[in-house]
Amino acid sequence: AIAAGLLAWRGNGRDSVGAPLQVALCAGAAAVTTALGLYVHQVLDARFLPAWGYFPLMVDYAVVALFWSIGTLPANLAMDLDAVATRGMRLEATLSGEVRGLVTRALTLYRQCQDEARKLARGPGLEKLQAVLGKLAGDAFTLAESHTELEARLSSASQGSVDSQVQELKKRAQDAQDGVARRQLERAAASLGEELNHLDALSRRQERLFAQLHAQVALLERARVCFIGARAASPLDGGGGGERVQALADKLSALDLESSGPEGAAQAARAPALRS
Repeated sequence: AIAAGLLAWRGNGRDSVGAPLQVALCAGAAAVTTALGLYVHQVLDARFLPAWGYFPLMVDYAVVALFWSIGTLPANLAMDLDAVATRGMRLEATLSGEVRGLVTRALTLYRQCQDEARKLARGPGLEKLQAVLGKLAGDAFTLAESHTELEARLSSASQGSVDSQVQELKKRAQDAQDGVARRQLERAAASLGEELNHLDALSRRQERLFAQLHAQVALLERARVCFIGARAASPLDGGGGGERVQALADKLSALDLESSGPEGAAQAARAPALRS
């Protein structure tokens, strides 16, 4: 039980130490499973193995070690209650290409920033800091979702195909001898022309979203650099750490507002789903 508790406390290969609940669960489970392993090896010795020799000794140790290792499973259990990270993982699984790479990078940076934030002094400033980080990552995921939706809409209607249809209708209208038929073909060409303009506007909007996604990931990168600079300047877990955490939260919030700018605010007012 002590060995299993130490294993859980050391993190079992992870970067962070285990939680007290994991340590307690590992110690209790290992105590129970080891006792069960001792009983199993006694049954094996009595029914299947010879009384002396190295082979039954090795089998006895292997059986007990197996049951003890089963008792250490709680050290590998972890619950991710972070809704932002969960959203990012679900989105990452549905994407492909460069957009997926950006979402993966944003998710990694968000987790790194949250790990750094947990090392800081606790208080209202830390809660605000975590909320700002969640907003930065959430905005990146929203941009990726909007870009993917536009990409799907554009892929269902090829601009080249629509343009060729417009040119064909115009040519037929010029060649038509009947006036009524000519006007109908011209109206059809004008209607398709409006659709082509709409597709072109959607294409430019997709490019803007992609650029905004790059900018949002770069903003998360700046946030991570801010953490590194703040920790290098002075330890944040000592006296006055709460004020420094609050200052860092205000700085990241200001960076977010600066990246949005007037155009981002105007876009957010027109389309809340396309936040900068």
